[in-house]
Amino acid sequence: MAPDDARRPGGIPSGRHPHALGDRGVGLEMHPAAGPGDPVPVLSLNRRGEVVVELVAPEDPFPDFHGKGGRLNRPGDPLPRVANPTRLRVYLSSAPPSASSLVGTANGGGAGNGGGAGATGNAKPLAVVLAGRPPALWTPDTLAAVPRLTIHADGADKDVWSLREVAHQLVGPHARITGATDGDGTHAKIAPKDWGDAKKTPVLRINRRGMYKIQWVDKNGDVTGDDDVRDVRSLDVEAGD
Repeated sequence: MAPDDARRPGGIPSGRHPHALGDRGVGLEMHPAAGPGDPVPVLSLNRRGEVVVELVAPEDPFPDFHGKGGRLNRPGDPLPRVANPTRLRVYLSSAPPSASSLVGTANGGGAGNGGGAGATGNAKPLAVVLAGRPPALWTPDTLAAVPRLTIHADGADKDVWSLREVAHQLVGPHARITGATDGDGTHAKIAPKDWGDAKKTPVLRINRRGMYKIQWVDKNGDVTGDDDVRDVRSLDVEAGD
């Protein structure tokens, strides 16, 4: 959020969760806050007349991030948003979403065609190696707390998580994923320059077989030519404190 973005937000009513598709083909699904201080989904209108679907913190909906990004390598606003949405769907729910509802249905339905309730049931926890901290496990329930994106892969839309958002929300605002190990024990590194490249995003998804996969997508949500990592079993994380 730039400091000149004085916006008029409209909150999404309780019991509803929106899925917004942006003009560049990237989607974002948001769910109601679990607690009174958690971020909430809103529609905003900035001074340039742009409509934005985003998450905001109720206690500080318009924080000042001036001078906190760029070459200083500070994260700025960590909450996701979709500018200039071309389509907005609002789903009704009488109860908080489960992990399976966040990743679609068993036949690959939902917001995308990858993953699903059946896949989630088969997905084992991801081992997380974080320097200076005890080993941890990230389950589909853990990942469900992070908003999803929709990308284009294998000729269909897929539900994914941005690895940057996963690191920032589950570890800290300066955290980054430095590497991943697959089922064969092969380790792949994620270079700092790739992690910080604004032109592409590392994403994590669960396929129909319940296996985790890391891919890179561009600003339009299309898979890039970067190497992916299949059957991911563990992630290396730096807290960046």
